[in-house]
Amino acid sequence: MIVTVTPNPAFDRTVVLDELKPGQVNRAKRTRVDLGGKGINVAKNVKAIGGEAVCLGFMGENDVFALIYLNSLGIGHDFTTIRHNIRVNTKIIDEHNSAYTDINEPGPEIAPSEQQNLKQKIKVWSQKANILVLSGSLPPGINYDFYKEVIEEIKFLDIKIILDADKEALKSGIDARPYMIKPNIHELSELVGKELVFPDEIIKASLRFIQKGISIVAVSMGDRGSITVTADGAFITPALNVKVRGTVGAGDAMVAGFALALDQSLSLTDAVKMAAAASSAAVTREGTEPVDFDTFKALLSQVKIEKVPL
Repeated sequence: MIVTVTPNPAFDRTVVLDELKPGQVNRAKRTRVDLGGKGINVAKNVKAIGGEAVCLGFMGENDVFALIYLNSLGIGHDFTTIRHNIRVNTKIIDEHNSAYTDINEPGPEIAPSEQQNLKQKIKVWSQKANILVLSGSLPPGINYDFYKEVIEEIKFLDIKIILDADKEALKSGIDARPYMIKPNIHELSELVGKELVFPDEIIKASLRFIQKGISIVAVSMGDRGSITVTADGAFITPALNVKVRGTVGAGDAMVAGFALALDQSLSLTDAVKMAAAASSAAVTREGTEPVDFDTFKALLSQVKIEKVPL
């Protein structure tokens, strides 16, 4: 079983424009609203490509649509109910310039009792799961070391933990040695204090975290593909040639591919292929709707991997 934790879920409102004109009245061609937040996006895509996932996190007592939405997808959930509604993030797609703009709200204030309730739920569900995905930003009221504390409290269990966060939450979480981290190229550069461009630089930087006890460092690089590093070697995966309709959630789909492959005890090569196919399938969709299974399967056979010995 795969369990995902989303401390800062959101309704993702996607607005598609012919062209974004700042300072002027812009008329949308179309809009859509999806339930998002990184862990929820992971769960949606795990389900879409053939797996099962349960969502944990915070959810406002009036956010009934979110639960109805997950129920419609057949995705299990056990959220901690909070007093305030979850945030709304706006995604603007400028078709003329192929530009994608995100406007993300900070999220609701979380009370200490609500935080403790979520931690307890994570402990309970982690005893039933093979994979735990901790991902996304932390809302106001939660300290940056939340992920580190969670990992340390459950690391005695036989469970693989995937951490996908940024800034201080990622730095702190790494100290607790999760099984896998999934930074993008900018987050990895920030971690090591140096702009990383070339594959050998990325691999070398990733090995610093392998040496700290992390088993897999998967680095997403947008239209440059991805590089996955382990103690046994690095896997360079070029981006697939697909029509991009939106980039939000591509990294979450990548995590979903890894999570399902690990849950099924597949080889690392298969995991990298599933992650690349899921990520590429995600960018062919607008908003953060789940990937299309047929598209995922078709792309799976197109993934090319170069293994670099260390």
